Amino acid sequence: MSILLREDVRRVFWKTGARSHVVITIGNPLRGDDGAGPFLARRLQGVPGLEVYDTGDRPEDALNIVLPETPGWVTLVDAADFGGVPGEIRVIE
Repeated sequence: MSILLREDVRRVFWKTGARSHVVITIGNPLRGDDGAGPFLARRLQGVPGLEVYDTGDRPEDALNIVLPETPGWVTLVDAADFGGVPGEIRVIE
């Protein structure tokens, strides 16, 4: 399983020219791989240019925080079974 290093974060999450970038993570660390979102949220804290919100298993709670900010990009991170190998990342636009 590959773990993102802080120096990889901008390459993966930052879109050139965006006013701001919000990352919303989803998941419950008590449910095995469903904890990938909260784990990533902890790793992303303090990365310049990113606002990170760990919403646990209630992503709808982030809407009241994120929508007034009108970010340039919003990325949702959640564990999913898409037939990949453990730790594989898929970007779905």
